[in-house]
Amino acid sequence: PGEIADPRAGVKDAAEHYARLLLKGDRVKVVDDRPVAGGHTRALLARYDDVVNRPAYLRVTLVTTGGKAALVLGLLQPEETAARQALDGVMASAR
Repeated sequence: PGEIADPRAGVKDAAEHYARLLLKGDRVKVVDDRPVAGGHTRALLARYDDVVNRPAYLRVTLVTTGGKAALVLGLLQPEETAARQALDGVMASAR
């Protein structure tokens, strides 16, 4: 509840938390980190050393409006360009 003092810090913390919880990648890299209207977004790409798991993609977006906040998560596994573009489009529409 209330205003979010630092949306970037909130998204960074949430992305790290969900990366540990959902991705569990051997190598996790930030591929996008930027402000959006009323908030902030960050995307991570996880790669795995085993041959079974294919790369995974996680986008975390925090939007605020009228003193309320929403955290939106998008996850793809396997990560593919067309699917990533579609997910990013949906996530960008969150207001």
